[in-house]
Amino acid sequence: MRILLFIFAAVAALNSSSLKDTTMDKPRLKKFFLPEVDQYIDWWKISDQNFDQRVLESVDPWIIVIAPEHQIPVAWKEYATRYRGQFWFGKFFDKWGKNLGERFGYEGKPKVLVYSWTREAKKKGPFITDNFSVALEKAIESLPVTSLQRLSFDTTIEDPSNIDAFLTNALYGEEKNPKWPVIFLLGKEDEEEGLPPITRVISHYFSDSFKFAFVKFDQLKALKKVFPDYYPTDMKDEFPDTFIVAGKEPSDDAPEDEFELTFSVVRMSKQKFGMSTKFNDVAAFFFWVNEQIRETLPGRDPNEDMDKKTMGSIRNKLWKRLEIIKPAVMKAQKESDVMQAAKRFEKLNAAASKLLEEKEKEAESLKNELEETQAKLEEAEGKIAESEDSNSTEDPADAKADVEQKDEL
Repeated sequence: MRILLFIFAAVAALNSSSLKDTTMDKPRLKKFFLPEVDQYIDWWKISDQNFDQRVLESVDPWIIVIAPEHQIPVAWKEYATRYRGQFWFGKFFDKWGKNLGERFGYEGKPKVLVYSWTREAKKKGPFITDNFSVALEKAIESLPVTSLQRLSFDTTIEDPSNIDAFLTNALYGEEKNPKWPVIFLLGKEDEEEGLPPITRVISHYFSDSFKFAFVKFDQLKALKKVFPDYYPTDMKDEFPDTFIVAGKEPSDDAPEDEFELTFSVVRMSKQKFGMSTKFNDVAAFFFWVNEQIRETLPGRDPNEDMDKKTMGSIRNKLWKRLEIIKPAVMKAQKESDVMQAAKRFEKLNAAASKLLEEKEKEAESLKNELEETQAKLEEAEGKIAESEDSNSTEDPADAKADVEQKDEL
């Protein structure tokens, strides 16, 4: 089976008439009923009272600094802003806990605890170090990579890593459950340091509706051959570069030995969506794309429910992450947003019903008008037919007299 790729420029995709949003305004998380940026605190307070609930019941990695009050090194604090939303940072001042020396080897100087990512909320004992860089490496290495695959460009479609196989598997791999293909282009530094944490976290939490792959920088030429207009001239050293491949269904009259897919590239541009290394910016970008062009997603069930259409399972996962840390506050916020979403849906549904009713009335009116016109037309045709019948049955003697009278004249 051969796949023909017809690729359009990213700008063309963004300016498409099918888009509802053609502005350069940055998408807001609130629009998609997602936790907003201020919900992701850089440094969470950790104490003996909330340690088990906040840390041990979370699947996400935690880096916790035990230190005297307000003595966390400034250089360490900056990392929390950089990795906000990708994993959690906690400040555990020594006055908030007991027996810290016995439990964690704390001796009055800043100590770093690392709790790795776990598939379930069953944290084991921490990795303990005095080196914050080592702690970061440990936390990042624990992040899952099972939802990421490396792409190849010189293999056959039988190879799952082949670019064509990746695209078709994303769209048609699961019946009535197509996924948006997402490709991360890594920078040269990423090749040395490994997969960036943002790619690991995003691919894990968004795997219900997206399929992820990455391309190393030395594969850029091969990538540009497939997507000629992808790589922008204004590209800086900002990696990973992220883009979604939007597909169009094959035409019904395509030859049996060819499976034509038409694609357009929607790139996460910094001007419109923000930084591709920031969790909330990437999340907003993904939800924005889904909202804008969901109807064009190949393989989509036209009768899918609202939860599926709006990626409800992903939204719930993102809320749950924060609910574990501060359950009461986040539960109230989520319920408020859910109520707003329900009201918005009811309003849209009512508007749609009203519009449908108006269209039905308009159609009924046109139908009645057409029937009346048809009746008048039939009546007129009947009169014409009667007139013709009357002329055809005229008395022959009268007709002969008319002719003779004409001859005399």
